[in-house]
Amino acid sequence: MRGIAAMLVMLRHVPFMPDFGFQESYLAVDLFFLLSGVVIANAYEDRLRDGMSLAVFCWTRAVRVFPLYWMGCAVTLLALYDSHTLRQNVQPLMLLRAILMLPQHSGNPPFPLNHPAWSLFFELLINLLYALVVRYLNLRRLLLLIAVFGAGLLYAQSTQDNLDFGWSQATLLIAPWRVGFPFFLGVLLYRLHDRHGAAITARFADQPWARDVLPWVLVAGAALTLTAAPDSELQSRFDLAAVSLIFPALVALALCIPAGGFGMALARWLGLLSYPLYMLHAPLSALVSPLIPANSNLAAALFALALLGLCALVGQYVDAPLRRALTQGGRAGYAHYTPLSARLKRIPS
Repeated sequence: MRGIAAMLVMLRHVPFMPDFGFQESYLAVDLFFLLSGVVIANAYEDRLRDGMSLAVFCWTRAVRVFPLYWMGCAVTLLALYDSHTLRQNVQPLMLLRAILMLPQHSGNPPFPLNHPAWSLFFELLINLLYALVVRYLNLRRLLLLIAVFGAGLLYAQSTQDNLDFGWSQATLLIAPWRVGFPFFLGVLLYRLHDRHGAAITARFADQPWARDVLPWVLVAGAALTLTAAPDSELQSRFDLAAVSLIFPALVALALCIPAGGFGMALARWLGLLSYPLYMLHAPLSALVSPLIPANSNLAAALFALALLGLCALVGQYVDAPLRRALTQGGRAGYAHYTPLSARLKRIPS
């Protein structure tokens, strides 16, 4: 699902791609936020409740997010190298903000060196909020948090007529509502599956169609939702239905599917390239855009194919090894300082 969604984002953002009319492809980021809630809760909920420090959590999330983000920023700078735009617009403060993944106070887009980073910035903030409150987040409080973010999302959507906001300077301040609602809904899906999903998974385990066919039905359902083009009068309702009903239903079913079905290698490949594709498609398209003939569908198709192959290689041979090395280095560093922290705790106040 993430891989297909990232491809649709790429088709939407790359300026020389044909216009396929995939109006709802902006909802791909809402699907990302929902999946992030499931994945983060699965990976960190027990560890945070068992004493994982906030510093370790933040380091782990930074290791996951920043390397490819920085790579994309570097590609954008390369695209602007020795140009009037680079000399005029790329100032030291702008570079510092880009390194720290902080939005610009003025001008569009708020993250000029890697435009899609707006969603990562707010996702990291929501991740931080989750890490701070997870120890106190029982089911009732989680439902209350979802309701609060849901109410904020309804208000923000009513001012915009759809959910395509958060990426511009004008809508930056209402982006947290768009991120928080699906993220914490994803946390809820994880908890429900953790408590009740085993029985459904056991029923699916003996059904070949559930293992081999249903996964791709769910992927197709997500793709059809993201490529829909509802009437303008129905668009706001469609967006809300997709985020609050369609995507959660697809993900909830996907969690119950036994692994190892037909096309598992393709599914892994799509998942592997999803984040590199999301982070690198805009910078790389800016780099090669001067080389693409106008209205050349063939050149656009060749770029897309090359981009998918490159992102898969980056995911396997650059991102994954780099994250492993940084994670191990971070663990070694924290282990080095543990004895010191233990001695400090024994010093009388």
